[in-house]
Amino acid sequence: MINPAVIIKNETLLRENREVGQWNKKKLPEELGFSNVVINDICEDICCSISDCLFTQNYSAKIHYENDITLLIFGIEGLSQFNYLGEKNKCVIRAGDIWLFTISENTLCRETSAYTHNKMLVIKYETDRLRTAFKDSDEMQLLSYENQMVRLAKQEPIMNWLQGLIDNPMKNVADRLLAEAEALQVLARWLTPNENLKKTIQDNKIQKVIDILISDISTPPTLIKLAAMVEISHSCLNRKFKQELGLTVFDWLRGYRLKRAKQYLVDFKRAITDIALLCGFSSASHFSQLFKQKFSLSPREYRLQKINSSW
Repeated sequence: MINPAVIIKNETLLRENREVGQWNKKKLPEELGFSNVVINDICEDICCSISDCLFTQNYSAKIHYENDITLLIFGIEGLSQFNYLGEKNKCVIRAGDIWLFTISENTLCRETSAYTHNKMLVIKYETDRLRTAFKDSDEMQLLSYENQMVRLAKQEPIMNWLQGLIDNPMKNVADRLLAEAEALQVLARWLTPNENLKKTIQDNKIQKVIDILISDISTPPTLIKLAAMVEISHSCLNRKFKQELGLTVFDWLRGYRLKRAKQYLVDFKRAITDIALLCGFSSASHFSQLFKQKFSLSPREYRLQKINSSW
């Protein structure tokens, strides 16, 4: 258990003397240890921050967001735990992890252990800005979920995604426009389809299970642990799940994984083996077999079809 060391509110979080459209260097209170924080308010509704810290005491922060906010968090070194205020479930962001948080009028809590070098990059978007890009018919409804944490990747070469944004000097209008475009492009590469089930699911326990499964599809809890987390038996959970969605828990998860993988295949730079592991399949061959059963094409055939249709 980490003992709280400091509480930081969003209104005062390193906001003093910051200029929009340039990199601003900030530090946390010296008594916490080493901290180097660089913040760039790229535009009115997109902000990028890079934190590099080595605390001499356990660090705890609470940041309250009044508006709907989307965070894209890249773990570069070390680890930190996050949860929403009052929620027991926590996510751990490690080096190579990419997480998406959707926050609606909520408080985000962070805990980092002392004497552990921790470095991460966070891009904060006003969610309303992102919603303007979506149509009602779009598959990608991940942003329709409020107060959700979703791991998008693990063991990623993080700097491959971020170097252009980090190296941007922000010296002129062209630089600032490019930074805004890069911040949006990074998010676009990671958004994946998400079934908007909250309008149809009546049972709160089933919704809770779906939230847990979606948050980290590569390493879900066992059925017994899932049932314990919502305080019902595993047989009751499967029965209720099937009543709501027509599938057992892990049959539904398999279909969801395949939909996520299908979206990732459109990014031709991603290796099929990496996509399989990211989406929780034990091997590329197992993934290919299930994908072909579902969509009548192998992952490679589906990708080639997409490549050909783009010409």
